[in-house]
Amino acid sequence: MIGVSKTEDIEKIQYLHKMIFQEKFPIYDFRKKSESKILDKYILYDNNDIVGYTIAFNNKEKLNYHLWIGGILPQYRKSGYFGEYIEYMVNKARNNKYKSITVSSYNHRPNMLRLAINKGFKIVGTKRGIYGDGIKILFEYLVTSKEEVRISLTNICNFKCFFCHSEGLDDTSLVKLSKEKLENILYQCKINNCETITLTGGEPLITRELIEFSIEFFNKSKYRPKLKIITNGSLIDIKFVNMIKLYEGDVKLNVSLHSMKKEKFDMITQTKNDFIKTVDAIKLLEIEDINFRLNYVVLKGINDTIEDFETLILESFNKNIKSITFIELLVTDKNINMLKYFLEYNEIKKLIKNSCVKIGELTAEYENKKKIRYVLHKENKKLNIEVFKLTCRLGCESCIENKDRTIGSDGEYYPCFIQSNKKCGNASENMAEAFKKGNAIIEEYAKNYGSNNPIGRSR
Repeated sequence: MIGVSKTEDIEKIQYLHKMIFQEKFPIYDFRKKSESKILDKYILYDNNDIVGYTIAFNNKEKLNYHLWIGGILPQYRKSGYFGEYIEYMVNKARNNKYKSITVSSYNHRPNMLRLAINKGFKIVGTKRGIYGDGIKILFEYLVTSKEEVRISLTNICNFKCFFCHSEGLDDTSLVKLSKEKLENILYQCKINNCETITLTGGEPLITRELIEFSIEFFNKSKYRPKLKIITNGSLIDIKFVNMIKLYEGDVKLNVSLHSMKKEKFDMITQTKNDFIKTVDAIKLLEIEDINFRLNYVVLKGINDTIEDFETLILESFNKNIKSITFIELLVTDKNINMLKYFLEYNEIKKLIKNSCVKIGELTAEYENKKKIRYVLHKENKKLNIEVFKLTCRLGCESCIENKDRTIGSDGEYYPCFIQSNKKCGNASENMAEAFKKGNAIIEEYAKNYGSNNPIGRSR
């Protein structure tokens, strides 16, 4: 892995430049630029071996790094060193809250052009230059903050939950993300510093080969985001468990279980033989010590009685389940007829309190505007219980903070669950640019709707 060290040794840089480019270092240009610009000078090395050098303009006013000049010694080329240097500068820019990195090159340097594009840089213009064909190509990389991204591997599901919002996506055709697009998206996640990646669907285990591919990609690249998998649990088996154990980072499963009663489970999921499969899968996860929680969407008039909650909580203790999250139902324009099943956040909190009275001691540990976290103690066991208020219910202005990023199984970025026909660009090609367009849309919604949202419900 490359090391990067600042230097003031201009003689060493001049020597390296001649070894790399077989020409003298442009010392006059260097001195001229030094009069008006901050020049950060770096030596690149691998262990104790110097492999190259670079100089970047540090524009503190515009919050920009411009990669001006530099290169890799001939014997170390095609080893990925300059690509690693670019990733180093991206992280440096992000840590310093800079907005962009720029670089320029020429057509007679195709390797540099390919590298810039592969690293997520976008061509923003050309100008007259002094090398090659005289056309200097200008590239820009927009630096984003640490991101959380949801990737829909497929919109196909083996359940038919009547309330399903399909991750807020509007495409009625059956789609599965291609391995090629997924690889590009994962690479974009890497260069855009995505801390948490959620694999969802549809039912993502229908495409378990894509989950396996994701794990292999992360392990090979030494990129270790937190990995979440949203599943209904019915397709979990020991082979899948062994596969996710291979991941060298943190992995967590969110298992959707909307009733611990078979009759209600079958009615909600519109299945007949999957309740036992799901319960057995939960037992397997517990036995194999896999980090997971239950997700329970509360449906008014269906699974919202004290008895429903008591059964779920008691069975969770019996099965050594450690965590349950109760979630408000997401209602959009597409499924507005589901509004009659919507139960508000505060009502869910009341139900939990009433359901726990006979079970054990319930303590509220933490609450903000989006969620509350309880701990329920029963004898020598404890159960973590959370209630989530949907981001959409907090209003469009809060979406600027929460940034629920969803990439559809078509590879497109969708910034809004409610306005699900809005696409902001192919995330597999340029995630930063797609996110920038999405941010502009959300900021416009925030201006128009404030603490409300496009279908009019407020906090």
